[in-house]
Amino acid sequence: MQYSALRRLSFQGVVILLLSAMLVMSILIHLNLPQAEEDSEQKDISSDGLLVGAYYYPWWSGTKWDLADEYASESQIGEYNSRDVQVIDQHIAWAKDCGIDFLAMSWWGLTPYWEDVTLRSHFLNSAQINDMEFCILYESTGRLSSTGEDAHIFEDTPENEEILLNDFDYLADAYFDHPQYFKVNDRPVVILYVTRCFANWGRWKDDKDNWHPGWEGIFAKLRANMATKGYDLYLVGDMVYWQEEEDISSNLLPFWLLDAVTGYNMHTSDEGKVKIAGSSPGIIDTEDFLRGVDNQYGMWKDTADKEGCNFVPGVMPGFNDSFYPGRNNPIIPRSPEFLADFWQIAAKHIDSDVKMLMITSFNEWFEDTQIEPAHEYGLAYLDVITTCSQNS
Repeated sequence: MQYSALRRLSFQGVVILLLSAMLVMSILIHLNLPQAEEDSEQKDISSDGLLVGAYYYPWWSGTKWDLADEYASESQIGEYNSRDVQVIDQHIAWAKDCGIDFLAMSWWGLTPYWEDVTLRSHFLNSAQINDMEFCILYESTGRLSSTGEDAHIFEDTPENEEILLNDFDYLADAYFDHPQYFKVNDRPVVILYVTRCFANWGRWKDDKDNWHPGWEGIFAKLRANMATKGYDLYLVGDMVYWQEEEDISSNLLPFWLLDAVTGYNMHTSDEGKVKIAGSSPGIIDTEDFLRGVDNQYGMWKDTADKEGCNFVPGVMPGFNDSFYPGRNNPIIPRSPEFLADFWQIAAKHIDSDVKMLMITSFNEWFEDTQIEPAHEYGLAYLDVITTCSQNS
């Protein structure tokens, strides 16, 4: 199916006929048509330096730490509670001092969900909050229903549309107007986790010849709903992985629905993609891994550029989830040197229009991707980020 510019405009034309004049203006803005005069003073981030973000997990408490018997590393401040004001202040200070501009907060649902209460009632009340911006990492697999071994998230699962639209209504009301909410050219940023698992992006016909709007229709409703609240969303989809080049360049991927694409975690257990020594869990060859990432980032960025979509590369210090019960994936050995090498690869593919780079992660201890200081390595990873961010 060809999703050309004409198709995009045709679909949105239908939406426009159904919306008020306010919605029409918002959709035209999203299509990058000339903006009203009052928008002329919006900050253009393409003229600024690199923006560095890090995925942040506000879920830690005694019961969360207890999910694993042990960890590959031990936090320098112990098994903390994410609602502890001293912990929050220290995290913000560490992030700011090493050059991180914003934290993408893992979000699993509205209050009374632990992460939402932690963010809204504790993190944002920190005396240091003016030193750090934040945005939402929408945990799609935790919020939306999925099916099959590949955990595909289908748009025609009845509750998924309602959940997504209601969640964003809440996020808009709770967070988008906060002075520290991270925005790209005045557009609130939301990162959608593993959108590469979403199925049926475009319109499709079932075996009874009934047409379904796909995620395209739901995203149109989402943007229209947000427009009524005065927001033009900047949506970043977690699409980038080890797809084949022909799949990346095909029109099956939703570049026309997203403002940017990124890859949360490039870890893979596929020996056809990377060299893996041994088994249970096995060790990934880091040089071969980085060569593969370089190639994937290049293909993704080239295609995103052609499709008018921004590309946001990501980095991580390593990966090891073998301490978490039920997991035994191959390990990417972590080291400050590996993080620095990964950064150099990512820096080659930074988008010239939206200069942004994501770090996986600030404090995801279950997968040992954290850069947060630990007894085993001190501030080593923060030092790498300080150096790399200054040189990028």
